[in-house]
Amino acid sequence: MAAVGASLATQPAAGVIMEFAISLTCLAIIVAISGIGLYYSKFKDNLFQCLGMIGLAFWAMSEMSTLVKYEHCNTSVLLHVALALYFMGTAAKVVAYARRDRKREVLV
Repeated sequence: MAAVGASLATQPAAGVIMEFAISLTCLAIIVAISGIGLYYSKFKDNLFQCLGMIGLAFWAMSEMSTLVKYEHCNTSVLLHVALALYFMGTAAKVVAYARRDRKREVLV
């Protein structure tokens, strides 16, 4: 009976697992959109934006490594979610502008 109680005590709570999954997913989104954004021809970024995306991609990969190794990281899940949402919003805006420009070229 004591062995069952000990094994339950060492298992992570459902909230911790959810936090782990959300953070890992958001960090993967940041890395993916950063990589795509650097090579997407319609995203006309300047040097500072390019360096910022590279820096955030490296930071997100470092956070992912820490998260997988230690099952937690020092930054908040809220930061991971906010950055992922910002990156997805920026990507959606770039795609929308690219489609608008393509429609203009067809009409001209």
